[in-house]
Amino acid sequence: MDDDSAAGEVIVWRVAIPGSLPARAASWLHAAEIERARRYHREEDALRFTSVRAAARRILAERLRITPQQVVFNESPTGKPFVAATLGPPTEFNVAHSGGLGLLAVSTLGPVGVDLESIDHARPHLEAVEPYLGNEERRAIAILPPAARSRFLIESWVMREAMVKAIGVGLGGVDLRALQRPKGSGLGTVRIPAPHPFDHPQGWWLRWLEAGPEYIAAVVTAGCPKAIQVRDFVWDTIA
Repeated sequence: MDDDSAAGEVIVWRVAIPGSLPARAASWLHAAEIERARRYHREEDALRFTSVRAAARRILAERLRITPQQVVFNESPTGKPFVAATLGPPTEFNVAHSGGLGLLAVSTLGPVGVDLESIDHARPHLEAVEPYLGNEERRAIAILPPAARSRFLIESWVMREAMVKAIGVGLGGVDLRALQRPKGSGLGTVRIPAPHPFDHPQGWWLRWLEAGPEYIAAVVTAGCPKAIQVRDFVWDTIA
């Protein structure tokens, strides 16, 4: 699982949540992570967390040329995880998980945010998204048929989640109505306008990701990446 990313590239790893975490992967987790998993009320939520965290340790360790156990995670005051200073190259990452899938975005470009929603899980909560839509989004959604309307709303939320995670402020740290879906956002990588003081010298850039028919996913980067690769994390290689 070589990481041949170069400066200005972003790699997004798709992590299928296994039925149980392989013993070797579980051995990479630190005591605090194991304790955090125990606090989840639902077993499936704990498995999603430990699976994506173990995969993140493996992937980041290869990039930093250390062991998975040696990767040290810290959190910003708003809860965004980051890799503590190491001898490896500068690396930003972000994770998301929903249903049976997790995503890990790794960037050499700068801050990155990724979000993922299961369409079935998100559909019952779509009314909560509408208050955050901008005027152009409201005009666009008004003429859509029901099925397209649901997808538009989920995409609008995924975009906002990925953007907020990239900025690193948390959902309560920015007016979500000020984060507007860019025109042509289904076509390649497009720039997202950001309200002051969250603008970035290189801009914020959105790319929709292929996560399968059951999911909607997107990644937001600071600066326009030269390339965004999507790869699959293979559990069989570490069993």
